[in-house]
Amino acid sequence: MLRSIVTIFALLLSVILSGSDIIPNLDDIQVDSYQLESKNDIFAMTGSGTISGNIYTYFGDPLKNVNVKLRSNQNGFPKTDKTNSNGKYRFKQLESGFNYQIYPSKTGDELNGISFYDIQLLYRLLKFGTTNLSPYQYIAADINNDQLISTDDLVSLIAVLFRIRKEFTNNKSWRFVDANFEFFDESNPWPFTEDIQINNLSGKSRNNNFVAIKVGDLSGNASTKLIGEVENRTVTYSSLRTEDLFLKEGKEYNIRLNTNETKDIQGIQLFLDQTDLEILDISTQLFNEDGSYTYANRHSLKTIWYDRIQETDQYEHALLNIKVIPRKNSLLSELLKLDNSDLPSELYTNEEELTALKITLEFENDHVDLPNISIGQNYPNPFTDHTTIEFTLDKAGPLEFKIMDIRGAVIYSSSINGKKGVNTVNVSAKDFGSNGLFHYQFTYGADTQTKTMLVAR
Repeated sequence: MLRSIVTIFALLLSVILSGSDIIPNLDDIQVDSYQLESKNDIFAMTGSGTISGNIYTYFGDPLKNVNVKLRSNQNGFPKTDKTNSNGKYRFKQLESGFNYQIYPSKTGDELNGISFYDIQLLYRLLKFGTTNLSPYQYIAADINNDQLISTDDLVSLIAVLFRIRKEFTNNKSWRFVDANFEFFDESNPWPFTEDIQINNLSGKSRNNNFVAIKVGDLSGNASTKLIGEVENRTVTYSSLRTEDLFLKEGKEYNIRLNTNETKDIQGIQLFLDQTDLEILDISTQLFNEDGSYTYANRHSLKTIWYDRIQETDQYEHALLNIKVIPRKNSLLSELLKLDNSDLPSELYTNEEELTALKITLEFENDHVDLPNISIGQNYPNPFTDHTTIEFTLDKAGPLEFKIMDIRGAVIYSSSINGKKGVNTVNVSAKDFGSNGLFHYQFTYGADTQTKTMLVAR
């Protein structure tokens, strides 16, 4: 308005100063509508209107830290707010008589709430057609955001679960629906309204609420808390058992993982560390291979099995058979480890209502037949030219031999195929750069032994 008045005044002043008798028709003057040039303009928002509402999941849990954007055809917009711990947002000092649009969003957090449970629910939806899901769960199941539930959604959900992909393709981590939106078909909820439009604001507009949907979380397990806040949930554990063995580097072994779980097992989500244990294959007679997915890299293996063969007896077969090759000599219990850095390994029981049990590994065998080594003192010691080190093995096998200076720096190393009984290693003083104390060390299986020798040339 100010700019319009200034424009008209300037035209009238120019007519007066010029002495012209022609007064312009004000209706012919094109005047821009009132717009503030910047946040620093002389006019500030002084309205008394407010817009507020709440954001919560379809299970009624308030969602914190949702970015809420308020759009309007006014200067200084869009405005933003974040929901508080009660899921509430509020915009104050708004001018009445204008139109406003509310649009919430929340990014990242892809893994929140996603587990085998959701894989199983989505698989059952595809296999049986209906599982009495709410329209919000159908939206959560549409991983690819193509308004269709298909096997592509299942594959994409597993890819994010296994961190093959870090985010959803063509979709956001969270979706939001106007809480007052009425679905025409609850099993086919598309399209749906993700914003709220307020026309000609008058005073206070309350209860502009949204339902938050975590994509991929059909089970509704997504945490609505921030990182570091505590979730009060009961955790139940189940052990996978196997016999502890001493494994030799490079040799192939078959490992059987069994369970004492009495309830009917419907699926398994297992993440293994294979930094020191290469996993060649994983199989089972309890599940259809078509209902499984396995992904492996140099450091970890992730496998999921979700299509149970109901005719098989879980007590007659191993839960999983794993074929491995150790990368070093050691006990199986020191090599086979869970990798729960992204998600926990879990066992799922009960056919009607899935129950998640956190997996632990249990190694049986109180007495493992470990290889033994006994090393002697080098002779002569001190030495000026050559010296001999004697060591004894209770069984043949590979071992590592190292010589280190007093700071621990390795100056010589070699691999030795030792024989059962007495073995010898000859060392030359020429291999040392100086006189002084040095350590020699043998590593045989899980056993490492060290002694000291003196070079005095």
